[in-house]
Amino acid sequence: MANTISKKLKEELVEKAVKLINQADEYIKPRFEEIAKNEKLANNQKLEDVDAYRYNISLPIMSGFIDTLVSRISGKLNISFEPQDDADILKARKISAAWKKDSGPDKENWKMKDIMAKKQAALCGRAIYLIYAESDPVYKHHFEIIDYKDFFCEPWGGWDLEKHLFCGRKNIIKTFLETKQKVEEGIYLEEALNAFSSEEREAVAEEDTKDNAFNNLSPDQYNYVGTKTARLHEIFLTTDDGRYYLLLHVPTKSLFSIQKLKDKLGSEKYPFETWATHPDVNNFWSKAPADDIRLINIAMNKIFNQALDNIEKRNFPQKVVDQNTIKDPTTLKWKPNSIIPAELFGQNARNAIYELETPDNASITVNLIQFLDSFAGIKTGITPGSQGQAQEGQVGIYYGNMEQISKRLGPTSEFYKSAYVKLAKKYLDGLKEHMGEKMMIRMIGSEGFGWDELRKEDLKTNQELDYVITSEESEEELMEMKSRRKIESLAIITNNPTFSAMLNPKEVIKHILRTGNFRDEEIERLLDLKGELSEEATVAAADVFEKIILGEKPKIYLNATVAFLQSLIDIAKKKELTTAQNAKLSEYIIKVVPIAQENEKRTAYLKARTMMLDAITAPITDETMQKETTNMTPNGLSVNNAPGISSLNIPNPNFDGMNTQQMGQQANAEVNQPIIK
Repeated sequence: MANTISKKLKEELVEKAVKLINQADEYIKPRFEEIAKNEKLANNQKLEDVDAYRYNISLPIMSGFIDTLVSRISGKLNISFEPQDDADILKARKISAAWKKDSGPDKENWKMKDIMAKKQAALCGRAIYLIYAESDPVYKHHFEIIDYKDFFCEPWGGWDLEKHLFCGRKNIIKTFLETKQKVEEGIYLEEALNAFSSEEREAVAEEDTKDNAFNNLSPDQYNYVGTKTARLHEIFLTTDDGRYYLLLHVPTKSLFSIQKLKDKLGSEKYPFETWATHPDVNNFWSKAPADDIRLINIAMNKIFNQALDNIEKRNFPQKVVDQNTIKDPTTLKWKPNSIIPAELFGQNARNAIYELETPDNASITVNLIQFLDSFAGIKTGITPGSQGQAQEGQVGIYYGNMEQISKRLGPTSEFYKSAYVKLAKKYLDGLKEHMGEKMMIRMIGSEGFGWDELRKEDLKTNQELDYVITSEESEEELMEMKSRRKIESLAIITNNPTFSAMLNPKEVIKHILRTGNFRDEEIERLLDLKGELSEEATVAAADVFEKIILGEKPKIYLNATVAFLQSLIDIAKKKELTTAQNAKLSEYIIKVVPIAQENEKRTAYLKARTMMLDAITAPITDETMQKETTNMTPNGLSVNNAPGISSLNIPNPNFDGMNTQQMGQQANAEVNQPIIK
């Protein structure tokens, strides 16, 4: 903690940190100026001013390039934690489920943030992530994208950030009230309040600007937020005594927080992870894909604008005028029904005006733009085909182009996936360090569905887990290919009577339905020939089970049947329940069994009565009489008119003097009776 660090060491580390931060800022300025040009073009901003009468249009070439490149870098990735030991299979599945929960759109939203990281990489050559976990007051996973303009590191550190002696980020905005509260709670040092002077405006401090990112907007001119703020730096620096974390206000050298990195995060490793599109061994800030396209974009802008200037000159040409003949040349400007005064003295007006001719350069312009567009596609891998504009008539050619694009972007995708492996490792480290005794997770798939628990002991695996990184697109393609092969294999076997007789028909049907993305509970209902397993019952069973393992008290399901109870038991068989959870489940089942029995009796009785009514009210003809006699069952009821009723062993009906209408009224009254009396 900060209070265990001597005052002298604090002062030394603050002085060192300020010097390193200023040095890093000065070092990176020239590179950031180049990246700013990429951002301007991506936002269709003009790079230079031209005369007001000339065209200055910025074509959306850079933005189209960036969007296509982002979509082509490995798609949306998924992390799967895979076991190396069979005893760790269930643990690995639970950890994978925990990552899916923490990375989901309602939590840290990895997929959305990762798209922004790819855009950053395309513009500046680097994607930078911040990943860590905390357990005060409860476990929480954090995943953020760091703007390249907010990041700094050692100039001579090289491509591998972990080998840098320092790194950090800036533009961390803290309010006076927030800081004061954390000082009172002992989280921040008292000197943190020195960062807020009484003269400071109630605005976000103006130390750095990000005008390029705001697309012609100027947030620094409209930065009033209604309270005092300070813009802070956080730095992770390496000393002989290990790595330290400092949060400070550089202008006043006010220290907000200082800790040993291991005490803060449970690890000596930086909480940042990063990857480069074009890694350079010695240079962390290596080139970006946007650098390759920027000059081509500028050239195409100039050619296009000059073509518009050319059309403007041809449509509104310059003129040489004889001022003795035409006293006021401004009257030559075109307007409807205009009159041009002139002293011609009998000469032709054409002799007094000479138009300067501008040659047509349209064909040259088109050829140059087509050449540059084709050149950019060949050199960068972003071709018309990759942008959805392929003109090839043959599918084989199109896929050939896709393969070339894949090879061209392959190295970038590999750097990206490699960073994801490190992110997976850091996620698991944070889970081990900060997770409480258990976490509720959602297990989805053929292995089970519903809620389960990830316990602290599940994080202790026999062998280190593997980190498998797959893209959603390739995963879907792979699953589709596997499904197709399974169906083809089953088709070959089932078409042969000899082989078909050796298969389990029910399992064959299950395999086929699973390849069609039917869920397990849907398959069970499809295979329920009696029609007893309704969707309502399976959903209710899942809801009851979920509440039991969450420690809640589920409501008694009044429409319970034997099928509902069986569904509940089937879900429980797929889970590892604690003794307490088992007891609660058993208690619930004991309460519901009488209701299920009553419902089964009532359903069977009402079904039988309905069938008898149908048989009684059916019109009698010679043909039906003959059919009834032929298909009569031992209990005297027709199989055709009342399918399945013979298996209920219902005796011949006794009408007790009631006519059909009276019997129907009694049946309706019975239907409306409550289940539990």
